[in-house]
Amino acid sequence: VLKQMENGNLDVSVRGDYKGELEDIKNTVNATLVSLNDILMDINSASGQVAVGSKQVAESSHALSQGSTEQAS
Repeated sequence: VLKQMENGNLDVSVRGDYKGELEDIKNTVNATLVSLNDILMDINSASGQVAVGSKQVAESSHALSQGSTEQAS
């Protein structure tokens, strides 16, 4: 599982029955994977919002530029 994570595959989990410290490690690795996936989804959402905001700024800038050009004429 760790090798797959190293290669970018976060859709994996540790399976199997373990006892003691190995069970703790399994649970920690699986919880870490869930957290990483949540963080990546948040980043993806935020980047989408930035893209939308950037487009709005560009459109507003273009509109202001056109207005200035028309006013100068």
